[in-house]
Amino acid sequence: MVCDLSQGNRVLGMHYLGPNAGEVIQGFGTAVRLGATYDDVYSTVGIHPTTAEKFTTATYVLFSWFFLCFFFSLLCLVWRLCFVHC
Repeated sequence: MVCDLSQGNRVLGMHYLGPNAGEVIQGFGTAVRLGATYDDVYSTVGIHPTTAEKFTTATYVLFSWFFLCFFFSLLCLVWRLCFVHC
């Protein structure tokens, strides 16, 4: 999850790589659009057994802007190498 600390940990978006990713992300899309916070998602009871329950037990990690910029730059580079030059 990507949260905005200045807005009370409001969830800005989510990334998920794994089985049933479409169903998992779609289930949380409404919460994101309604302005859910990290605490809202964390207090949600996950449907068991599903892969979506992993979002409701996500741990809180603080990344620096440097790390995020580096990660997205690397992601863009990989995307360009894999898809643009094919």
